[in-house]
Amino acid sequence: MENTYRTTAESWSDNTNRSDEFDVALVPCSDPPTGILTRAHRVIGGDEHVRGMALEFSRNLSPILVPRVWHHRSSIHRGTNYSRVACAVAVRIFVRMDTVRWGIIGCGDVTEIKSGPGFTLAEGSELVAVMRRDGAKAADYAKRHSVARWYDDGAKLIADPDVNAIYVATPPDAHEDYTRLAAQVGKPVYVEKPMARTYDECKRMVHLCRQGGSKLFVAYYRRSLPRFLKVKELLENRAIGHVRMVNVRLYQPTEKADHDPAKLPWRVIPDIAGAGKFLDLASHTLDLLDFLLGPVNRVSGFAQNQAGLYPAEDVVAGSWVHDGGTVGSGFWCFTTHHREDVVELIGDRGRIRFGTFGADQPVLLESESESEEFAIDHPPHIQQPMIQAIVNELRGVGGMSPSTGETAARTSWVMDEMLRGWRSLRIR
Repeated sequence: MENTYRTTAESWSDNTNRSDEFDVALVPCSDPPTGILTRAHRVIGGDEHVRGMALEFSRNLSPILVPRVWHHRSSIHRGTNYSRVACAVAVRIFVRMDTVRWGIIGCGDVTEIKSGPGFTLAEGSELVAVMRRDGAKAADYAKRHSVARWYDDGAKLIADPDVNAIYVATPPDAHEDYTRLAAQVGKPVYVEKPMARTYDECKRMVHLCRQGGSKLFVAYYRRSLPRFLKVKELLENRAIGHVRMVNVRLYQPTEKADHDPAKLPWRVIPDIAGAGKFLDLASHTLDLLDFLLGPVNRVSGFAQNQAGLYPAEDVVAGSWVHDGGTVGSGFWCFTTHHREDVVELIGDRGRIRFGTFGADQPVLLESESESEEFAIDHPPHIQQPMIQAIVNELRGVGGMSPSTGETAARTSWVMDEMLRGWRSLRIR
């Protein structure tokens, strides 16, 4: 763990006399700071982009300049005597926000009820701008949701000085580009799931945000929902003992739009979505299992297009192993005659059964000592608990978001491995 100064900077270069906390870590360099951090300035380049921070310490004659490109945490070692090692401030300088002022890029269907209202209802949060390429639709959304400004250009929204956090709710093919633009100006990013089309894109997004000193979050909001937190509580209390296996089944009939080749939904067009409905829906379950059981370290899978309705896969079978030893298997098919949504956790003293989607299925616990159902409704705006967790982290008022770029990238790696064979066939 790095040595850290936690202090308050009383003034900024804009002389607004704001009081913000900083976490300031030390890594080797040639000019060690001395004393306490007393003042911080944003260093602005000619293009008005933030180039770094100038940090003033009580005993230093001149400020220490910290570039936008931070050193990695791996360069810091516990127990280093910084009084004898030349060092400078270079990582994780994070200004806590008084209010998180969001701008939405891609104010489509998902933002109407699931996410959009949550940015206004969350404590310490405001929705101040929205963007959609169709300006008329952006203006309509802003009017209906009482949002002050709208844009038809994502770059202009990101550059808006009143917006200090970005929510990207576009299809996955645009996630990396908008994350890059936000990271370049040091603004935190909340990206819709799946995080990107491929694991490689996810890795680049994580790297961009590390370079820019921006926080990266992903909308795997089931990690914050009471229903699934109950499942986690049961597992942590060993209600079913040691978890040996997990079985997943998600079956859905085709939709009307799947049968119109001229107007296929973007979720079944690999160039936009990265794959088919598997990437869109299985990502929720697989990320939730990462949250409940720990990361996956081995995975394999098979995929096919059986119905021939669209270019993406329509059936996937996968198997995997979590770090703790739990073995998983899953089947996803989107051309069945019936619907089924089941996740079953099997332990050596019982089982837990629930569905990933919809709250009409109770969480069912069957164990040696009891059989119990937990009927736990989702909140009206299903992303609001996750949004609140992100806002709390950005404001420094308690807790950390359970879904980050790093955790979400793991889920994309699992799905990439399951689709590896199918994608290689499409490339040939």
